[in-house]
Amino acid sequence: ATALRPRVRADLRRVSSTIAAPQRGSVDGVLSAREREVLALVQSGLSSAAIGHRLGVASTTVDSHVRSAMRKLDAPTRLVAAARMGAEDSSK
Repeated sequence: ATALRPRVRADLRRVSSTIAAPQRGSVDGVLSAREREVLALVQSGLSSAAIGHRLGVASTTVDSHVRSAMRKLDAPTRLVAAARMGAEDSSK
């Protein structure tokens, strides 16, 4: 996960500069606390396996939270979902 981190961060910076937060309102009101927690770890460049290890859940559970957040944020990828959450956080 460490080797992936710089590339993911660079991608997130690039994507978040071009993607607005979703139109459905605040991310806080749309995402569950666990979805926000998982996306924050995605932003840090961790894989689903590493996130699962850190949170004490299976990587498939992490993937489920990511898919749910992607659906709620209308994001085509996990990086876009993380960037949208980051864009919302930085606008506060």
